[in-house]
Order: sequence, then C-alpha cells, then structure tokens
Amino acid sequence: MKHPIALVILLGLLLKSVQAAEPFTLEFSDNNRIELNQGELSAYLDRSSELSFKQIQQRQAEGKFQTLSGNLSVGYVPHVYWLHFSLRQPEQIDKPVWMEVIPPYLDSIQLYHLNEHGALSKRSGGDFVPQSRKEVDYRATVFKLLIEPGTHHFYLRLQTSSTMVASIRLWQPDDFSGYSRDSYFLFGLFWSLMMTVLLFNAANYLLSRRTVFLIYVVYLGLNSVQWMAINGFASEYLFPENPLYANLLLGISISLSAASAYLFFAVLYEYRKYHPFIYRVNQFGATVSLITAIATPLGYYQLFAPIMLFTAIFSLGTFLWPMWRLWQTGYLWNRMLVVSHMAYVLLISMNILGVLALIPFDESVTFTGMLSHLFHILTLHFAMMLHYQKLEQDHKRTMEEALNAQRQIAIEKIYREEQSQLLSMLTHEIKTPIAVIDAANASLKLLDEKIEHSAEDRSKRYDRIQNAVKRMNGVMEMALQKKHQEEFLPLELGEMDLVELTYEVVELNRIHALDRVDVRCEQPVMPIWADQRLIRIVLINLLDNAHKYSTPKSQIDIAISHQSNNSRAGIVWQITNAGEPIPEQSQATIFHKYQRGSEIHNQPGMGLGLYLVAGIAQKHQGTVTVENLPSAKIRFSVWLPGK
Repeated sequence: MKHPIALVILLGLLLKSVQAAEPFTLEFSDNNRIELNQGELSAYLDRSSELSFKQIQQRQAEGKFQTLSGNLSVGYVPHVYWLHFSLRQPEQIDKPVWMEVIPPYLDSIQLYHLNEHGALSKRSGGDFVPQSRKEVDYRATVFKLLIEPGTHHFYLRLQTSSTMVASIRLWQPDDFSGYSRDSYFLFGLFWSLMMTVLLFNAANYLLSRRTVFLIYVVYLGLNSVQWMAINGFASEYLFPENPLYANLLLGISISLSAASAYLFFAVLYEYRKYHPFIYRVNQFGATVSLITAIATPLGYYQLFAPIMLFTAIFSLGTFLWPMWRLWQTGYLWNRMLVVSHMAYVLLISMNILGVLALIPFDESVTFTGMLSHLFHILTLHFAMMLHYQKLEQDHKRTMEEALNAQRQIAIEKIYREEQSQLLSMLTHEIKTPIAVIDAANASLKLLDEKIEHSAEDRSKRYDRIQNAVKRMNGVMEMALQKKHQEEFLPLELGEMDLVELTYEVVELNRIHALDRVDVRCEQPVMPIWADQRLIRIVLINLLDNAHKYSTPKSQIDIAISHQSNNSRAGIVWQITNAGEPIPEQSQATIFHKYQRGSEIHNQPGMGLGLYLVAGIAQKHQGTVTVENLPSAKIRFSVWLPGK
C-alpha cells in the first residue's frame, strides 16, 4: 500500500515542476501591469549565499525551486533567496517592459536575463545601489527590459539585512509613470498631515509644557522618518549617494519609533498608575527596541528585529484592559481614543504579521501600516485636544478657586489680626474709666469718713462715676458691632450740643488732664444733627491723643466755632497741644489704619484711634485734618455740618 501512495506523491511533485516550468504569456490587461503572484514565481534558498548563477541554473533544472502561490515572504533570514520566472513574448513590441521589485529596502537585487537565444545579461539594483546608478529615478528598484519574441528566463538573487519579502510587477512605462506620480502625491499628503500634527503638538508643548505633548512630537517625528525609510524615500532624497546610511536609518528609525510608542502610550494611558503589569511589558518592549537600535549599526538588526516585533505583538494584545477602563468613563475623548487605538492595533498587527511572514506579504501590508498610523494619529490628535482642553479648563477653574481661597484666607487673617488689635484698643479704652471710677470711689470713702465735706463734692464724684460708666458703655457698644472697622457704627442721628459734650468729655478725662485743658467756644453755638455716641468717641480719642503726645504739663486748647465748608454752614472743633511736629509724609497716612505717631513717648495704643475719628467724621459728611503750628504746636480740626 505504501508504494502506490509514494508513487502518487512523486507524480504530483513532477507535475507541479512541469507546471512551474511553463512560461506565461506576456499580455497586459486593462490595468496595464502584471503582478507575479499567481504561481508564476518559484524560489530557492541558498543557505551558503555563495552559489553561482550556473549552479542555480542546475538547481532549477533539477526541480529544486519551489513554486510560490503568491509573493516571496519568509521573514528575517540571513541567507540569499533566488527567484525564477519565465515568460513568452509572442510578437515584437516597440516599448520596453519595466520590472518593479519591491519593497525598497532589499539590499541587493541581481537580475539575470536569459533570452531566447541563450544570451545572458546581468544587472544590479537594491538599497545598496546609489540613486544616480539606478535605471529609473525611483524609490524602489526598476529594471528596463527589452523583450524580443520568444521565451525568456529571469533569475533574481535577493539579499537583505531586513525581512526577506519580495513582490514583482511588470509595467508599461507610461502606466508606471502615472502610478508613480499618483503614489508620490499620496505619500506627500501622508507626510504633510504628519508634519501638521507634529508642529501643532510642538506648539502645544511650548505653550503648556506638558510632557505628553513632547513625547508625542518625538513619536510623530520618528514615525515619519520610519515610513520614509521603509518606502525608500530616505535613499532617494536623504542619502541618495550614501545608501549605507539610508539602510542604517531604516533599522534605527523602526527601533526608536517602537521605543517612543511604548513611552507615549504608557504616559497617555497612565499605565504606571492603573495597569502596572502592562507598564512593565512596555518597559521591556522599550528596552528591547533600544537594544535593537544599538545593534543595527553593529550588523545585528536581523537578529533582534523579530524579538522586537514579537514583543510588540504581545504588547498590542494587552490593550483590552486600558481600553475598557477608558470606555467606561463615558467621556467623548476617551471613547475616541478607544476607537482609534482598536483600529490601530488591528491594522498595525497585520503589518507586523506580514513583515514576520506569518501572513502573505503584499504592498498593501505596508500601506495598511501607514493607514493605521495616519488614522490613529489624526483621531488621537483630536481626542488629546479635547482631553487636554478639558484639563486646562479644570486647571484654570481650580487655580481660580485656589486664588479665591487664598484671598479669603488672607482676608480672614487680617480680620483676626484686627480683632486682636481691637481687643487691645478696647482694653486700653476701658482702663481710663476704670481708673476714674476707682479714684472716685476712693474719694467717696474719704468723704464718708469726713462728714463735713459738702454735698457738692459728693455730687461731682458721682457725676464722674456716671460719666466713666457712660464711656465704658460706649466702648462696649462699639465692640459689639460687626465689621466696626469697615462700617463703623450705624448712625443714630439726633440733635446734640457739641459744647456740652466737650465739657463732659473733658470732665471724664480730668484724671489725666487736671487743669491743663482750656475750652473756648464761640457763642451762640448752633446745634448739630449727629450721633452723640460716635461724636463722643471722636472727642475722647482726640483728647487722649493730645494727652499722650503733648509736652508734659503743657496746656491743651479746645476751640469751638462756626465755619463754612464749600458754602455749607457747620461747626469746627479744634484741639491744639504742644509737641513734636508731625512730618509731612506722615500727615497723609496718620488717619490710616494702624498708623501711629511718634513712639518716643512709649504710649500704649494700636493706631486705630485716628482711623476711627476720620471714619466717623466721614460718616457725618464732615472732615478731619491735622497741621503743624508755629511754636512747636499741633492742631487737629474736625468739621461737622450744622443742623
């Protein structure tokens, strides 16, 4: 039973060899090109990479070439591959036939043409041939063939430091020129879009200083260089006469582009924070990619590239977890990221599998990779713009809230300080009436012991106690008012006699003044319409101020007279004391909050008295001024409108 089966298999192989040896007829279809991917090609692996053309002819005659069902696609192998096909030209044609061999990154392509008469011609092409020596100024290799009637055999010797894939197409010159022109336009459109997105994100980085934009710019730049090298534009435009540099740029740009992709996606999707395992996978992938970039100029790119690409396939397979997390947020930009990344993973995986020869190679594999990048980059760009625009708005709102909070804290701090200072002032204000009450109480005790003292003396001391209590009540009322320093006290207007209030205040302060105060008033004095509680605070503060800063035992003069201000009748209350002049620069600020006079007297106080005086005067539509007089005297004047 075994011999018949073996015989059948042997006959099948012989039949296959016969079929492969049959040349195809050169007939251009409506597309005006012929793609040799329908069994026209056969291949042979030269593991020694040293076989001569005659030896290869012998291998082909022995049937050792294997028929390909499509294009050559064997992945990263360091050996030489030979391709063979034969064609029949039934009639003479005037125009040559152009043979295009892709991809552009095949290092060495040697074409052996054996015509009908057995004449052999040899030509060279590939990535290692300078642009000026190529038969056609094109990004890949193109041979111009003049095919006479008869049967022709073509052998191609292929060698590369990258992946061993190859596709052969036969063109009519005019049709090839049209295809080349259209493809260059599309490539230019691709890179113009890439550069537009790159420049836009570079501007975003300069404005926002966000690291993700800088990494994205690097990622876009390396991707652009990578696709230039893959499609042969690096050798055509960047290094036309230095093909070795273009060849090195291919491996280095692919490796660095992969490393930047790992870094960019790790930052964009926050792998370190949300997906530690994927973050470690990315770290490993980036490390392998960098090692591959270093190994390229040393001649080991073909060894490390498959490891780098298989790592990329594994990394792409982990995308479901972060994508599910982003989708669940419900934000538009996150869902755009998910859609773009899923499309990117699908298309770039096809590109990587094609390069690894795990699926059949075709030029569409390269275009699929470019399309995936373009779609992903454009969608990613808009998603990032939406996302970081929202972040900027949130950041701006947060900064405004923080600034408002800082302002509120500063205001509250000022209020607390002012409350503390107010308490100190109130304590000082209360000391005087307490001292008056204490002194009057002691005097009453002495009077009780000496009955001979008249009832008039007792009455005076009772009046002093009553005035001191009134002063304390006024101070307490002021303390109970909210925001007293901004709004002072609400006005309780009524008719009042300023002369009578002046004598009351002088009597209340007699413990300090003794007989130093001299009051003079112009008669008759018109009544004023004012809040007596607040005017009392004005007079008390000005009189206390005169006591503190006047020369010891010097006289204090109080004058009350009529005076008009801006054609409005009123009364001016003036207090004059001997003392050091107030500097001119201080006169403008002495009525400000916490501004004090000279400190040489070591007088207590917090600098709120004159501030309260000015505020109360303003509340009554009046004014308060200070001036230095001759003979080392100081005068404070309060003008209040008449009734």
